[in-house]
Amino acid sequence: MSNTPNFATPPIVVPANGSIVVNITGNYLINLTSSMVAGTLQIKIGDGRFSRFDAQDTYILPQGENFNSVTIFNTTGAQVTFQLGVATGEIKAAGAVTVAGTVAVSANLGSTLHTYPDVVIAAGATTQILAQNLNRKEAIFTNNLVNNHVVRWGDNAAGAAQGPELGIGAEKTLSNTAAIYVYNPTAGNITISVLENNA
Repeated sequence: MSNTPNFATPPIVVPANGSIVVNITGNYLINLTSSMVAGTLQIKIGDGRFSRFDAQDTYILPQGENFNSVTIFNTTGAQVTFQLGVATGEIKAAGAVTVAGTVAVSANLGSTLHTYPDVVIAAGATTQILAQNLNRKEAIFTNNLVNNHVVRWGDNAAGAAQGPELGIGAEKTLSNTAAIYVYNPTAGNITISVLENNA
């Protein structure tokens, strides 16, 4: 590994059924907890998808790629305390990482879940699925399996060949307060399921 700083967080308390965001840049992560019930924690790197993050699990990004934040979610009904190890550089062996400092942790917790009726989007239309909400911590929306077609999402300019795709049955979690739109490229109606995690 290149001669770059390596860090550990202070002990992090993740509330029951809650999440925290660790604001840090690096390309290597390890769950420094010596033991933990499998499946207790999940991790999301940047704007990716959540996956299990058990004791001593590691994540290594390719050289030249870095994350700027990670989200940790506690799947249990009790608070969990753990520590992260973080490094930046050319990782040649997981065991080469040593701890030589600390990083800050910031909370990103919601306190209210708000479910909505499925949003029906007409053929060829771009439709708002969630209005702007300054109290929103996360928006979660799903391209329902019955649609059998990829859709595109984004601002009100989402459309054909514009905006990220969302696959059939795929779910998107977005930490943003802006209005969200989905474009339907099909010849029939589609439905999108939505949920907000609000402050």
